[in-house]
Amino acid sequence: MIIYKTTNLINGMIYIGKAAGKNVINGYLGSGINLKIDIQKCGRNFFKRTTIDVAQDKKEQYYKEIFWIAFYREKLGRGSVYNIHDGALGGDTFTNNPNMKKIREKISIAKIGKLSWNMGIPQTKEHNIKNKITHSGARNYMHNKTYEELYGLEKALELKKKRAEAMSKNRIGKSPWLKGKKHSEETKIKMKERAKGRNDKGQNNPNSRTNREKRAIACLENTL
Repeated sequence: MIIYKTTNLINGMIYIGKAAGKNVINGYLGSGINLKIDIQKCGRNFFKRTTIDVAQDKKEQYYKEIFWIAFYREKLGRGSVYNIHDGALGGDTFTNNPNMKKIREKISIAKIGKLSWNMGIPQTKEHNIKNKITHSGARNYMHNKTYEELYGLEKALELKKKRAEAMSKNRIGKSPWLKGKKHSEETKIKMKERAKGRNDKGQNNPNSRTNREKRAIACLENTL
């Protein structure tokens, strides 16, 4: 039985957990809600697990988990620790809860008429930089992926339809922002410079329509 620390290598946040049996050797990273969200966004490769303590039985393991969560909250600050609960029987007690629907309804009712705790509070430059790093490029789980790859063919078609309807509704009564305008000669020169070396068919661009369609077709073939 061990107590482990999972570290987010991008933003330095940590998660303290306990493991026993197969979870000791299978690279288990933890069950915290916020931790799992970041693992999905960034990928497992950006997280490292290290053993920080051992225990002889469950009781000792519970107490040591509580101790280490309190220790790192004091050392790094509560905002740098993923753990929501103080330990022991804490963790993700919501995802598989049989009363999830009722709990959500109670939370929704309790929030009626209340403002968000961070409403009107500007984020610091440091926080914005961390967010940008966490959600950019290959660290973003949606990077270079089609709807079909992320959600499957049926869900992808539904999402695309909703998106098209929303965009169409948003354009009602509005004129295109370029209507009646012309590019200046300076802008035309800049556009030509940017276009140099580009492949007209978009073969070198993973986000081009051609390549997105190819991936969508491949995804469809795999489901048949």
